[in-house]
Amino acid sequence: MRIVAAFVVIAGTAAGTSRIAHACECIDQESQISPPSGSVVSPYPTLYFFVPTKDDERVRTAAHDDHGHPLEAHDEVVVKSRQGFSVHKIVVAAATGTIVLRWSQWSSWLEARYTIGTSPKHARVIGVRDDSGSWACGQVKKLELELDSSAIAYRLEWSDGATTVLPARDAYRYVDPAAPATILEIGRLPCERTNEDLSKLRTMTLFALYSDGSQERLGAAAAQLGDGGVRLPVELVQPTEPVNPVTPVRHDSLCEEPPPTIQYLSPWWLIPTGGVGSLVTLALVRFLAWRRPRTHVPRA
Repeated sequence: MRIVAAFVVIAGTAAGTSRIAHACECIDQESQISPPSGSVVSPYPTLYFFVPTKDDERVRTAAHDDHGHPLEAHDEVVVKSRQGFSVHKIVVAAATGTIVLRWSQWSSWLEARYTIGTSPKHARVIGVRDDSGSWACGQVKKLELELDSSAIAYRLEWSDGATTVLPARDAYRYVDPAAPATILEIGRLPCERTNEDLSKLRTMTLFALYSDGSQERLGAAAAQLGDGGVRLPVELVQPTEPVNPVTPVRHDSLCEEPPPTIQYLSPWWLIPTGGVGSLVTLALVRFLAWRRPRTHVPRA
């Protein structure tokens, strides 16, 4: 199995404009880890380790903190020897500080460093496209999913029972580090790589995987890139704004005037309150008592 190391060459066309041609050299695959070294991860982080099948039995992993003290790391194989790779899920027992994950690569050890902190969680598909044609590295027929996402990896569950796990950033594909979007490539890739067969119609369910161990279902759709037809999974694309949003009804937006506010007031003589009200009430009582008719009985 080989992979592509691509570089860009600018070539002139007959019309005098310029186009981008890709030249490449296929090299041996190596292990890669997701998220890449230098990322901020959640406490007790989950990492995904992608190992070429030919090296799976020889690769060893170990974790320690920034002072060299060993950390417990649980290594679980979630995909075994599929399309040239095995995928390991590694959970590191660390709540704070810096962690270092080391793995053996032939006769040497490689490492990735992570800072434990607050890792954002959001993911949505913003575009899908068919990228097929002949390249310098071979025939390509692949589906590209573009995502605005903070996920560290993605899992595809297929209707035929197969499972695919892909890194958020493929180490063997050139990606601008400043690019905000993630590109997932599915199908026949350069250098005779194939991570899934899309020659026949298949239904996929896409999940975003986060460093805190959680997952988010992003949707399901059918896809096909074959001689029998092309079907893009456009149902996965999520709009930036809600469809048919509900707008609150405002009275000032209607032709009619809003209903008047009705206030019920009691007569003033029923609601004397406070010190002044008490004096007025007392004076009224004394006045009425003075005005009451009196019956004079003669004295004996």
